[in-house]
Amino acid sequence: MAFTKTVSYSDSDAAIYVNNLRVALVRSITERIKTELHELKAIGEAQPVSITAGGKSFEVVLTREESNDAIIFPMLDEFTLRVKRAYSVVTYSKCRLKSVEIERRAGEPLLEKITLTAEGRKEV
Repeated sequence: MAFTKTVSYSDSDAAIYVNNLRVALVRSITERIKTELHELKAIGEAQPVSITAGGKSFEVVLTREESNDAIIFPMLDEFTLRVKRAYSVVTYSKCRLKSVEIERRAGEPLLEKITLTAEGRKEV
């Protein structure tokens, strides 16, 4: 069993940095935090008596316009991602690229949908 929390932001709500370089032309960011839940059962009880939280996994999806900035996600191996908002900074550590999808619609710029996984998350 798992609990998933999804939070989305637009580019006006947050600034995105990879290894201290600002990611250009970000349209949106979606954070997914998945917590594994484990049922605890007592002897003689049919239903669980408690649920405990297990490990967490983190996934971040950036949607941005094609950019000529210095960040080429497929070439990054392990990196840090920071999401700076007006009221907090979220830092994802040990990030890795999961996938890059390219989308083009008539009359609009090329969009990259970049999915990352992270081992750690800290919010201050």
